[in-house]
Amino acid sequence: MSGGMARPPDTIIYVDINGVLNVGIRDDGASPLLLDSENLSMARRARDLRLLSPQARDYIDRVTSVADRRVGSGEGATYSDYACAGGKQVVDALLARLAQIIRAADDPFVVLTSNWRKPKHKEKMRRLEDAISKHMGSPFVFDGATDVADDSNAADRLLCIGEHLRTLLSHALPVVPKRKGSTVAPASQ
Repeated sequence: MSGGMARPPDTIIYVDINGVLNVGIRDDGASPLLLDSENLSMARRARDLRLLSPQARDYIDRVTSVADRRVGSGEGATYSDYACAGGKQVVDALLARLAQIIRAADDPFVVLTSNWRKPKHKEKMRRLEDAISKHMGSPFVFDGATDVADDSNAADRLLCIGEHLRTLLSHALPVVPKRKGSTVAPASQ
């Protein structure tokens, strides 16, 4: 977006990963635990063992409780149906839904807000773009990312998104009404 934009995008989609393209289980003060087929299988095998520490029992109960809970969208699925598989950290069905949202928007500006935007996760981001491309049926790359900041909680993440949006829109030329609700960017001076 160098040199400014003729007009702001009509649709901006901010994409997070954890809890959006996968299921994370809150882990008191630590990073969320990823619900994946390996964690789930281990928890279900260990569920009936008697000689578990209280910490291990809590882990097992938390994983199996989330996995067995019904998804609230009325689709009849449980969260175990959305466990990551094959070593992936995203769920294919949720990627397909994201691709559907991107396709439904008319030329959206898609921004990565996840920790995957950080340089150390460059390869994860590339694999994510490849996976989205597969579901889109055409090449996909993120149009941008929020600034790398200490955004370890939801409030900080929202501040990063707000700052990104402010910066993005400040680079756009002002939009003035044309006729009957349509808009056009003013002629350059």
